[in-house]
Amino acid sequence: MPVILSDHGQILPYPEGIKAARRRLKLTTAQLGIKIGDAKHAIHNWEQGRREVPARVVYMLGEMLESDRRKVRTEKRP
Repeated sequence: MPVILSDHGQILPYPEGIKAARRRLKLTTAQLGIKIGDAKHAIHNWEQGRREVPARVVYMLGEMLESDRRKVRTEKRP
């Protein structure tokens, strides 16, 4: 079962972690679909627990979240 780490180190299991990651990235299901190459209905199905999230998507979300964390840290520096 895929998991996503929240900003606070909390482990969020599938499907809650998928939605939390998308929200953290401030993306709609359509926007996330474009970024990862999937349809928005696929993302909706993952978030609702109707379909298993492909490992490649979990990996991509992890990469996107890490990139976002780096960007936020850089922007906060004086």
